[in-house]
Amino acid sequence: MGVRHVASQKMRRCLRFGALAGLGVAGSVIGLAGVASAAQPLPSLFWTVDPPTLGETHSPNPVSGSTGVSTQISLELATNNDFGSNNAPTGKVTFTDSLGIITGHCKNEAVTPQNLDASYAHCTVTFPTTTTGNDIVTASYAGDNKNGATTGTETIAFGPPIVTPEVAWPALLPLSTIALGGGALLVSRRRMRKLTRQSS
Repeated sequence: MGVRHVASQKMRRCLRFGALAGLGVAGSVIGLAGVASAAQPLPSLFWTVDPPTLGETHSPNPVSGSTGVSTQISLELATNNDFGSNNAPTGKVTFTDSLGIITGHCKNEAVTPQNLDASYAHCTVTFPTTTTGNDIVTASYAGDNKNGATTGTETIAFGPPIVTPEVAWPALLPLSTIALGGGALLVSRRRMRKLTRQSS
């Protein structure tokens, strides 16, 4: 009986330890899953539109646009992830716009890390000389393993169209009458001079 009692105690201890170990492993798995599923910090977005932004760090919003020249739209993505190192964004950016000038031309642009905390994406476009109004540019970042997905907008403002004022025909009639009247008066004076010379 003594041997059996000792054996049963050992068995219960082994089962108890195994159960505790199993709970520990399960808890670790659950903990890791919770960390993995947690949302990544979103990077901050800073825009630079050149031209007209020359010698400045970032463009205001809205920014005045230029037409007929090559315009480079640069997007800085600054990480807000304070854990670990080398957290600069490494995903891709897609640029779209409300006027449909950029959309489809700057898709899935790879970002380029500039330092440990920030990366840049670029889109180069030439706005037609007929561009008017506001063009709202949207940048969509797909995210990466250290930075979450996010979007941001920048408004590029173009002036209103230059319209040549049209003068109605009734407004032109007095000018044409004056011109015709002046011509008739000039002809009459020439005839009077000719008649005067002939009579003399």
